[in-house]
Amino acid sequence: MQSLKVSIFDYPGEAGDAGYVYKPPVKSATLEEAVIVRKGTQAGNSTVDLIFTDADGNKYVAMITGNLLKALPL
Repeated sequence: MQSLKVSIFDYPGEAGDAGYVYKPPVKSATLEEAVIVRKGTQAGNSTVDLIFTDADGNKYVAMITGNLLKALPL
């Protein structure tokens, strides 16, 4: 990946108004675990997989790589 589009909003409603599927009510989730996978990408790079659980017991995973973090305009 050479670039990453980043959109920044102050409120969830603004993201929804911009066309993102992120409209209230926003369901909260608790970060339960971080799993480090040393060779998590096809290229053999490490990933950090964040595992979230919501109040209904549904689990969600967000994978972060170093390249993704470098692409964020901080």
